[in-house]
This record gives sequence, structure tokens and C-alpha cells, in this order.
Amino acid sequence: MQGNEHSRERQGRWETEGLEGATLEIVNGDRDAGSWLQKLAVAEKLLVQSAPRLRPRLDAVAAAYVYLQWVGNGTLACAESGGHHRPNRHAELARSMFRSLEWVLAEGGKDGEAQALALLARRLQAYLPSFDAAYTASTPLTRIRDIAHRNDIPHELKQEIKHTIQNKLHRNAGPEDLVATEAMLRRITRHPGEYPDAFVGEFRRFHAELSDFFSAGSLTDSLAALRPSLGDDPSDIQIVERFLEAKRKLEAAGSSADMNDVVDTLHTLGTLRALLCSRLSSGLRNDVGDGVLAGRQRWRQAEIQAEDYAFVLLSRFSNLLESQGGAESLVQGKDGGWALPLGSLVLGLRQVGLGAGPGLARECAALEQELATWQRLGGFGERDNALRLKASLQRLRRLTHDFSQILMDSLSERAQKLGDALGVSGDISSVFTEAEIRASVVFQLSKLAATLLKGTELVAGGSPFDVVVGGEASGKLQEVDALQPGCAGVEACVLVVRSATGDEEVGALGPNLRGIILRHDIPHLSHLGVRARQEQVPFVLVEDDAFFEESIAPLLGKHVTLSSVSDATTLTSGAADAPGLTGKASRGRPEAGAPSWKGEAPRRISKLSASAAVVPLAEVEAGSCGSKAAACSRLLRLAVDSKGNSGSEFAAPPGVVLPFGTMELALEAGGQASAFRDLLGQLDDMLREPEDDPRNARLARLCEEVQGLILNSSKLPDEVIKALQDSLPADSPVIARSSANVEDLAGLSGAGLYDSIPGIDPSSATSLQRGIALVWASLFSRRAVLSRGAGGIPSQAAAMAVLLQPQLCPDLSFVLHTAHPVTRDAGVMWAEVAPGQGEILATGSRGAAWRMEIGKAGDTLRMLSFANFSTAWLVARGTGKGGVATLAPTTVDYSSQALSGSEEARAQLSRRLLGVGAALEAEMGGAQDVEGCIAAGQLYIVQTRPQP
Repeated sequence: MQGNEHSRERQGRWETEGLEGATLEIVNGDRDAGSWLQKLAVAEKLLVQSAPRLRPRLDAVAAAYVYLQWVGNGTLACAESGGHHRPNRHAELARSMFRSLEWVLAEGGKDGEAQALALLARRLQAYLPSFDAAYTASTPLTRIRDIAHRNDIPHELKQEIKHTIQNKLHRNAGPEDLVATEAMLRRITRHPGEYPDAFVGEFRRFHAELSDFFSAGSLTDSLAALRPSLGDDPSDIQIVERFLEAKRKLEAAGSSADMNDVVDTLHTLGTLRALLCSRLSSGLRNDVGDGVLAGRQRWRQAEIQAEDYAFVLLSRFSNLLESQGGAESLVQGKDGGWALPLGSLVLGLRQVGLGAGPGLARECAALEQELATWQRLGGFGERDNALRLKASLQRLRRLTHDFSQILMDSLSERAQKLGDALGVSGDISSVFTEAEIRASVVFQLSKLAATLLKGTELVAGGSPFDVVVGGEASGKLQEVDALQPGCAGVEACVLVVRSATGDEEVGALGPNLRGIILRHDIPHLSHLGVRARQEQVPFVLVEDDAFFEESIAPLLGKHVTLSSVSDATTLTSGAADAPGLTGKASRGRPEAGAPSWKGEAPRRISKLSASAAVVPLAEVEAGSCGSKAAACSRLLRLAVDSKGNSGSEFAAPPGVVLPFGTMELALEAGGQASAFRDLLGQLDDMLREPEDDPRNARLARLCEEVQGLILNSSKLPDEVIKALQDSLPADSPVIARSSANVEDLAGLSGAGLYDSIPGIDPSSATSLQRGIALVWASLFSRRAVLSRGAGGIPSQAAAMAVLLQPQLCPDLSFVLHTAHPVTRDAGVMWAEVAPGQGEILATGSRGAAWRMEIGKAGDTLRMLSFANFSTAWLVARGTGKGGVATLAPTTVDYSSQALSGSEEARAQLSRRLLGVGAALEAEMGGAQDVEGCIAAGQLYIVQTRPQP
């Protein structure tokens, strides 16, 4: 705004069609809210009066954040209201909103909202006026009245100040008053000596007061205002003074300041902000006094300004680093070149963690510790150390993506809808969230991390493509959000996939899927990787956003050829009729009338008794209990034979099996056997129909009906439950694992297709029954039915046994392929290792494992990547429905993980994996896909199957 002239006329629109929730409330309120005071009242009603227990939810906070920012920067103009309201009324509204926002920050929000609330409820406060006692007084900001009546300035100037600033401020205050005051200050200081120094000095003091009222002062000003509340603690005073001295030194150096100067200031700023946050860490009582609340606002304002200054410092550091050569300068400078950039990353992470919710804060703390440790250890010119640093930097990049996604999910749609409804230009509303992200400390961290990642890649080498499944595929390059039925369209395609869980089906996606490019890292030996390999679908990972935008994005919508091998991958424009998958013309649902599966019929028990239904693992046969249970039985025997063999010794957990037919008899006991058979017939009939959206919807409903029948109507007799309890340890949780007749077979692994249920309490009949029923029900998940249908296997032919074993509590879990999964080299093993439960590897959580190539000749180890999963999954007993536990994530600090910190630890593990893998391969007569773990130093093998 260029002036301070306001009328009561308003322009704009208030369209409410299609709006709901907080956005609707704001638009309806703004219709009658012309002045800044009235607009603050709209926000106060939303954040306080309409909020449950005066604690606003995310919808209200996010919408108010957009609204008040637009009001504050003039995007939504204020107008005269016709009333006469001094600024103390504005301050009172601010106090009400501040109190509710601080309650939210202290108490957090509902699951899924806590992170966004922590970010937005803090930053929203920057758009509230101060409610210090000076501004809640009945006649605040009176200095301007005295200035307007001075006798040492021209009459015309006095009148101008009175009418454009004094009267307007005391009648209808708004952000435009600060604009007018700043314009007047520039005018009266343009020619030194033109006006009396006393007048200019008094006007400067008024400008400082007004800036303070509008929360527009500087960090230095805020710290000066906090000085009385620091008390006499010399350490706190010293923290503030050290920062101010570093800031003065940096500003005095100007363009001659170097990276050391910036990092020194950033370090003192981190200590300062930690002090500010510590003063805000205590909760806010419901009966807190106004004076205490006003003091807290000053601390909060300074804390937010400190975060903003961190953005400035990190931006300055990044610019200095790039001016000195960027990534190339890091490599040339050896360890010394990495020290300051890594130090600035550590300090930047500290800043993000101080303003984040609990989840992001824990992630920041772990990354801070990792990077500080790698900085201390150095050696970045060595390949393995560069890979280790790369893993942490990729984890940091993932954090910045998560942060950005939180803002996009919270703000983008609300800003667009609010802007459309209030007549805000689309050029403003459409980029609102992008502007927020680019103005954040996280944005500067992402820029700096990108430079360091380039440095690690210069040392470690490698391609921006990471090959999971090699081969060549041609088709139209299309981008999709996820792998799901129908995403492959109606013509041959190579899919760019934004996100995957690692548990998706490939065969059920149809014959048009020719190749996959996934835009984030997952374990290569995840279920998705195994299924793509089994279906011969070339599959690569690309994490580098800059490479994607430069080399892949321009090809979207065009016909391409993806050629991927372990050491070279290309994506080039290609003909539409390129051959696609060598020797594989089609996949997916068999044509109507195609022959059904000809596998061996399962041997089902005919009597639901303890002797028939509870089979000790050592006595299991594949025909009645499935290949997985039979393999585990064999592992028990092999484990005994391996004892004393230091090179290949391993253990295997014992257990019992409920054989094929137990589920059907349990349904018969519940009176639902006939209904179950009818539903399976309907499933098989439906799979013969042409695939389309209506059929898929009906299929999903039918699968849910089958699963509901199993979960609600199957019942094991008390004698069977007791036999299970007598066979299982009473003092530790149990895992129920699938062992179907349609998994763990050569050419039909069914990896991850059926559920394992951890954390079952064996002393609880309810927990046992529920866990077993969940495994049975997984046989008829929509995903499983579609996958079997793609292979011509009718649901009526599928059978499920359940293997129950003591649940291990591993320190490490691994998946081992005894032949290289990409090159098929029988002389090289491939292992992926992760901390904690193996679920993180199987389902393909975002992140990388410790990935190893182990040469069988000469016992050679080559690290391909270091682990950077954010969490290790540990069992939290009894937290799920019916006593079934969930897996609880624990944030991992890899600086405390031996496999990241010790070359000898990696070598020892690779030797153990080599010995056990070679023994299993020889015993089983071919390459194996092995799953196992390390628990209390003991190596366990929990599963082995033919390698696809």
C-alpha cells in the first residue's frame, strides 16, 4: 500500500458455493468485515469461540494462517468500518487467539495433525498484534498525539500527521498505518537537518512502538525488550550478548564475511533459540494472568524471528559455498572442505527441530547426531565413507520432502479455495504454499544438502538410476501417483510412480505395464522388487529431483525405451511399437475360458481336534501345511546340524502349524461353511468378467464380505486353543505366519501377499483366535485374489495353513539372495540389512538398507548403500484390537549402529551371511531367497524359498 487513505467502499466477492468448514466460516465472516479489527474478529471467532474447548483444530489454524497473512500483507485490503475503536481492542483479540494457539502447541493435536499444527500454530502468531500492557491500555499509542501537537514543526506537517496517522490509528487501526508511518519517517529523514532532531527522534520512537504493536520489529529489538525478563542468570545474558556480538560482526564485515563468520553466527543463534524455546516449553495454565501471557508473547515473537534469521544465514552460507565451486570444491578440499557445510547442516537441523512437532523433532535430532559424527570421523575421500554420508543426506532430503508435504497438505487446497472465494488473484493463491516452503529454513537445508549429495556422488560414483530389476522395456512414459489396478491404461507404458509402499502387486496391473521408474528409494528385495523380478518388469529407482526434471520429465507422454543393467541405465525416446518385454507378451488376468491352475490339491484335515489341528513344526509336510511351513520345518533340522560349524551355524525358531482345512472346519463350527463356499464361487465367477471400474468395486466389496465372514464367524474349539497354548511359550509374544498352498513355490513366491500377525499374546484365547483369523482372512484380500487370478488360480483352489512361532526381537533383520538378483551372477550374493523387525525390508518402507554384494570367491564385500530408514519397527505388545500388537516405530540414529560405524562389523556380518547362504543353497539345491535376523548375537533363519 502506498498511502493511508481509506474509504468505506469495498471491492471483492464472497462466493461460498462448494465451501465447508473453516474456509466457509472465514468467507461468511469477511463479507461483513471491512476493517482490520473486524477481520481479526473473524479469525478470533474461528480460532477461539468456535473451537472445541477453545483449542482450534488444523482446519481452523490453516485457514486462519492463510487469511491473516493476506490481511497483513495487503492482499485482502482493509477498509473503514464506520466505528471508533482504539488499538486496545485489537490487542485484546490477539491475546485471546494467542492463548488458544499456545494451548494447541502445548497439548498437540489429533493423530495426523500434530506436525502441521506445530508448524502453523507457531507461525500464525507472527500475524497477531502485540497485547503488551502498553497496547491494552484504554488509550494506547498516545505518543503520536503529542507529536501532532508539537510547536517545532510546520503547521501543514502537523495537520498531515494528525489526519493521516493519529486520527486513523485511533479510529480504525490497520497494517496500513505502519506503511504510512514508514513513509513519513523516510520523508522527514531524507534531508538531515530539515526538521528538528528532537522531533525526528520522537517520531523514530513512535515508529518503533508501532512496529512493536504490529509485530514488525527486528530480532535485535525483541531481544532488547526481553532483557528485563532474563533476570540475573549470567549464562542466559551471555547467550544473548554472544549472539548480538556475532551478528554485529557479521553485519560489519558485509560482503567480505566468509563461511566461518556465517557459521559462527548460526551457532550462537542456535544456542539463543534453544534458550527462547526453553522459556516456552512449560504448558500454559487455563488461569494464566494477562501480564504473564504478554511476556510469553514477547518470547514467542523473538523465537519466530530467530527462526527467520536462521533462514537468512543459511541462504548466505549456501551462496558463499556455490561461489567457491560448490560440490567440486568439497572434493578438492578433502575433509577440510566438508567441515563447515556439514556444520551448517547440523545447525540448520537444530533450528528445524526446535520448531517442529515431536515426530519431526526426533528425526532432526537423529540426523543432527549422525551428521556431527560423520563430520568428526571424516575420511570423505573414501568410497564407503562417502556412501555413509550420502545415506544421511538422502534421509535429510526425505525430511525436507516430508516437511514440504505437510505444508502442501495443510495449505494448498485451502489457499486456493479461500482465494477463489474472496477474489484473490490466482497468481497469488496458487503459489501460496510454494512461497511458504521457499521461505522456510527447510528450503535452505534442501539446497545445501543437494550440494553435498553431489559431492558424495563425485567420490562414490554411480548412476542416478538404481536398478532393482534389469531388462529392456518400451512404451509410453506416463506418471502416476501409485501402482494400482487400471494405472497402466490401454497401451504399452513405462510408469513413473511418485510413491510406493513396496507391497504392491505387479502381475495384477495387466499386460500393458512394461517398466517402472519409482521416484524414491525402497529396499531392492522388498515384496514389490521380488514381484517385479518374477514378472520380468524392468524396475529402477530415481531419487535425484534435479536429474528427474532435467532428463526424465521432458519425456513424459512420449514413447521411450528403458534399458537397465546393473552398471548402466538409459531412458531414450523410442518407437511406439518397441518390443517391450523380451519373451513375455502379456500378463494380468487370464482371458475368459483360460484353463484353471493345475497345482496339487491341498490335503485338508477332516476333524477339528487338537491332535489333527495342531501339528508340531518338526512333523510338518508340505501337502498338508504348505511349502513355507515345510521349509521352516526343514530349517529346524538344518539348524541342529549346523551347530558347531562356525562358518555356517544358525538357529531357527520352533513352532506349531494349523494345517489346511482348519479354517473351513472353524467356519463350519460357526455355521457359515455353506455361505463361505458360495462366496468363493462368486469370486471366481467375477474374475472371469472383463476388468473395469464397476467390476473392481464389486470385487472389493465381495472380498471384504469373505474376510468379514472369516473374522466374525470362524471359531476354534477350546481344546485346539489349549493345545496351542501348551505348545507355545507363555512369557513371550507369538507371530502367526501364512503358509498357503499358493506361496513359496518355484515360480510362485507370493512374497508378502499374505499377512503375518505379530505380537499375539499366547495366554489369551481371544488374541490367538483373532491373530489366526487375520491370517486366514488375508487369503482373500482384494490384492491376493487379483494376484492369483492373474495366474489363473481360482479362489476355491487356495488353502491357508497358519504357522505360529515365538516372535524374535531382532537387532538386525536381513534378506539374502544367494545369486545376484540383477545380473544373475551365481558367484555373487546380495544382502539387504535393516535395524529392528524385518517388516521394514519386506514392505519397502521409504529409505535404503545396508546393501551388500558378497563375492563367494575370496569372501569379498562391496557396500552399495548404507541404511537410512528413519525408523526401526519394534513390537508394542497388546496395543492392537483383540490383543494383536502393532509395530511401533523408533527413530534410528545410525551413528550408534555398528554396521554404519565399523568396517569390521560389516565384514563380520558378510562372512556369516556368506557361510549360511552357501549352506542353504547347497542343501536346497538352488539359489535361495532367505529371510533372517540377528537377535542377541545369534543368527536366525526364519524363511527360505526358491529365489525368483
